[in-house]
Amino acid sequence: MKIYNFHTVSPAPLEILSNREVDVLQLISNGYSSMKIGLQLSISTETVNTHRKNMRRKLKVSNTASLVRAGFECGVLKLYR
Repeated sequence: MKIYNFHTVSPAPLEILSNREVDVLQLISNGYSSMKIGLQLSISTETVNTHRKNMRRKLKVSNTASLVRAGFECGVLKLYR
């Protein structure tokens, strides 16, 4: 299993994040709460929180802001204008 680390050459995070985790991360970056993410994806709030926890562990970050930053830095998230 590859681990994303800001201090080394980054592996492709899409290889370590599940499709559902990417969906959750995209909604987090758009400002959705866990409750709204759950409603949008038809999953429980607890499942959303588990995805958040797993992504923080996989990307070795400690909070949501760092999680979103990691998403942008590794290319999982993109700015659209």
